[in-house]
Amino acid sequence: MRQNYLNWQTPFCRYSRNVQILKELGESVAPNQLALALFMQYGAQQAPRWLEQGLPEMVCYDTLRDIAIWCRECVRLTGQAGVIQWEWVLHSLKRRVYRLGRLQYQPRVLKEPVFVGERIYPGGTMILEVHIPADGRLEQKLVMDSLQQAQTFFRKGGYTLFHCHSWLLSRALCDILDRTSNILAFQSLFEVYDEDYSYRQAEERVFGYIEERLEMYPEVTGLQKALKRYLLAGKRIGMARGVLLFQEAMNGM
Repeated sequence: MRQNYLNWQTPFCRYSRNVQILKELGESVAPNQLALALFMQYGAQQAPRWLEQGLPEMVCYDTLRDIAIWCRECVRLTGQAGVIQWEWVLHSLKRRVYRLGRLQYQPRVLKEPVFVGERIYPGGTMILEVHIPADGRLEQKLVMDSLQQAQTFFRKGGYTLFHCHSWLLSRALCDILDRTSNILAFQSLFEVYDEDYSYRQAEERVFGYIEERLEMYPEVTGLQKALKRYLLAGKRIGMARGVLLFQEAMNGM
């Protein structure tokens, strides 16, 4: 393992494209453990450079916390320290995703037009994709603070929209959750325009895995109990897409 790590140190820092890193990680011995060692070293090397370039200290270290999140998930799933979801973690290491408070933001452009009510946002519109790290409560105050931080941090980027694609925006959750739920409060910030059922993300996030035998899902938390009943009734939770105007976050909604 040590020799494998030493062989990787220099090439990893040179790679600018995820595809090469992912290909070689997948072919290595103990890839999750190797990824953890490399990602931690790379993050430690990059942090001083990011600070010299003017990245706020809190943003720097919060962004690098994604390594810890996916290390904990690796331990939960495999029983061993390491990192999974390599491609996603690399987005943070390569500064393609930033964490500002409770939420993460990924600068992107719309690949095709989005129709929201009577409004049309054409392809090429600059957006900030909103991601929700799995390491804390989704309290409304923290969410609003994060959105306003993003408005300041990205103020010169020409962004029109915050965009989110998540199970947390599924309208079906209104049938499951109490009206005072933090999840519904988060959902209410976005104007939902589409929902798809391409991936069972809700089950993965709530139960920690996807089970074909729905009756086998645990019922430890209230959310697990409610979602399990919903699924056993033959209903589904999709992944919805929603938008929030960038300017509205600046105005505090």
